[in-house]
Amino acid sequence: MQGMYTEIVLQGRAKTFYVIPRDALHENEIFVVNKQNQLDRRSVENAQVQGKMVLLGTGLQEGEKLIVSDVFPAIPGMQVKMTEKSTLQQSIADWVPEQ
Repeated sequence: MQGMYTEIVLQGRAKTFYVIPRDALHENEIFVVNKQNQLDRRSVENAQVQGKMVLLGTGLQEGEKLIVSDVFPAIPGMQVKMTEKSTLQQSIADWVPEQ
């Protein structure tokens, strides 16, 4: 009915998601740096866009290095030189509440 409110309780298993910048998602792929400092392309499924951030459930493993800049051409196996982007780290820290 119009104007009425209710309270609900959702039950279910909590899922782990990784929060990444929207610019790091290229259609259904992300680019990561492997242990040999080479580019790897990964497919992701069910990415949930939340403004400037994306929630990923698959495609990224803990500790992997995500490429957030635009890479063209993105050729698997190409050598990658990394730089730290502290402003991005701060943006993600501000967006994700501490637990």
